[in-house]
Amino acid sequence: MVADLERAGKRHAVITGVVEGGDPSVQAEIEDWCRAAQVRRRFRDTNLAQIGRPYPGMMDLYIDETNLYNRMWLYTKQFDWEKMWAIADNVTDEEAIRAKAQDILDTFDIEGGGTIEKVWDMARYVVAFEQWVKDEKIAFVASHYDGFAKGVAGKLDSMLIPAFSMLIKQGTACAVEGDIKVSMAMSILKTIAGCGQLSEMYSIDFNEDICIIGHSGSGDADISKAKKPTMKIVPVFHGKTGGGYLTQFYPPVGDVTYLAITMGGRSALDGTGRQRDRSSYLRTDEEIRSGDLGTSRNLRSRKRFRPDFRSDAYRRKIRRNSGEDVVHAAE
Repeated sequence: MVADLERAGKRHAVITGVVEGGDPSVQAEIEDWCRAAQVRRRFRDTNLAQIGRPYPGMMDLYIDETNLYNRMWLYTKQFDWEKMWAIADNVTDEEAIRAKAQDILDTFDIEGGGTIEKVWDMARYVVAFEQWVKDEKIAFVASHYDGFAKGVAGKLDSMLIPAFSMLIKQGTACAVEGDIKVSMAMSILKTIAGCGQLSEMYSIDFNEDICIIGHSGSGDADISKAKKPTMKIVPVFHGKTGGGYLTQFYPPVGDVTYLAITMGGRSALDGTGRQRDRSSYLRTDEEIRSGDLGTSRNLRSRKRFRPDFRSDAYRRKIRRNSGEDVVHAAE
């Protein structure tokens, strides 16, 4: 069989063990390959939605959507925010809205207390987004809004973070700053590990060899194992227009896996020095430790990287990932 696959030019792997009678090692390998196949199928059979454009000036976010489709069979659908503002205009099913409002209350502890009435409009938009995801066959969303956040635009903008967090909860990867690569990484980890959360490095404590890592915006409730996710009102969002509902998640102390996707760079040069169209995947297993996180209302956690930050091994480890956001999954 292996010889036939080789001659046909098909990729393959060999699992050795006993199927009949139970073999935990074989079962674990088969399950790993099934999850990998789920990732592949998700990329090939669903679409990616980009709403707006990437965060201006962050050139590491820019991507060639045509090349992405040719390499990964992942098709990018472009959407304008003007259409998103009207997405809930025809949602009138009060029973569905009420059920989704209760789902929101079950997912988040809301500062000052939460009621069905308080999250009614938010629930209406979540119902609309869930239907939009089904209609457009979307599994990935990369969005960024930089308008005036007034009127209907301001209404949606104020509740977009928890609305997208509810989408992430049910399996649709939603990345802020219009970062397509992060939405892909979130989907990979969500499919394989059950949760995936956008993160970036905030600051480094060299004395304790700790890095504060986290992010503002939508998040995955399934990573918040240390505490129920919270939702609160803030007057100004981090890195984007307007203010409104901000969600916060609480990863537990323990092991954590990071995944970063990069496009191009020095590692993607061919023998002539020309740029090759390729992507790189950087995975690393680290540790979340307890300790003071300051007063930021963003998702934050203290990470211990192995080896330490000063070592050549660590610098080699992150060289291909300079400037990239990463996605992490708590185990």
